[in-house]
Amino acid sequence: MTSRRSIRPLIAQQAARLLAEGKEQDFTDAKRRAARILGVRFSTDDFPSTREIRDALQRIEELSENAHPVVDPRPMALQALRLIRSLRPWKTWLIGPLVQGIAHTGLETTLWLKADEIRPVLEHLFAHHPGAILVDASQSASTLDRRGILLVPGEYIVKLIVASSLPNEDALDGDQLHEMLDRDGALEGELAGLSPLGDRFEIIEDLARSLEQVKLDRREHPEQDALFHALQLFDQVFEHSPYDEELLTAALLHDVGRLRSPDEMTADTKTLLKDLVTHRTLRLIEAMELIGDGPAPTRHQRTALVGADNLLLDLDKQARKTGIETTSLEEAIEILRSLDADNQHE
Repeated sequence: MTSRRSIRPLIAQQAARLLAEGKEQDFTDAKRRAARILGVRFSTDDFPSTREIRDALQRIEELSENAHPVVDPRPMALQALRLIRSLRPWKTWLIGPLVQGIAHTGLETTLWLKADEIRPVLEHLFAHHPGAILVDASQSASTLDRRGILLVPGEYIVKLIVASSLPNEDALDGDQLHEMLDRDGALEGELAGLSPLGDRFEIIEDLARSLEQVKLDRREHPEQDALFHALQLFDQVFEHSPYDEELLTAALLHDVGRLRSPDEMTADTKTLLKDLVTHRTLRLIEAMELIGDGPAPTRHQRTALVGADNLLLDLDKQARKTGIETTSLEEAIEILRSLDADNQHE
């Protein structure tokens, strides 16, 4: 389970949005209100510093027009639908203003999950969303049926309420939310974070094959060949998570930024992989670039990486051998194709 200290950047993000919206004027009041909104009991260790909130506020303003956050409810609803699908063992609904398609701060995504016990939900969620955080839910006597509240970080924070009762307000289950969002029949591609392409796997294969020409620093990589290293990492990930297409894709493509520049890999990676991979895949790769072999990440970078899966970083150190056999690139691409086909028909 994620350490409670990981709640700090979430409170900072929430407090920054309250300040940006003009709903709070004081940094201390903003972070206390943010903690209440997120369901966190007051604790000095949970509270971010003024500097952390200011950094989060600056990022919001950089993405806004005239310092007013521009919030599109659709990507928030898409993220909610992805999470509902990942929680298929339980009945889960979207509640709150997003049901009416309303978003003001980017913090309105709330899901209600019906379960008599929270432990199975926690185990499932932590296995599939390692960045999830359990917070206290026992703040109101009127919520005796409530089993807990979790926060799931991502592009937007999702609050997941686990309760033994049905939601007592307007709510949409996964099928209803899918119907609301599927405007032109292209929802599945949008859910994956992809734009319509021809055969994206041919492009992925070409990019990966180009890594054969990239030579890595012998001091860190005795295998030197970036493609050989990528295939080793692909095999390592396949042993741990053979059905995680996004994780396997990240393993295969994590060094593609080196095709353009070894020094500005993150920016080049985004350019090369635009519309080819999902948001999560790109996030995993960025996490490796930011806190892998390079210098220590900045506060901004650490905040951006809340919830990032560290499995790739751990396995990357083991995928640096010489003289071993690996899956071929063609075989790796076929594995990704088959997983993609399976996901399309779930």
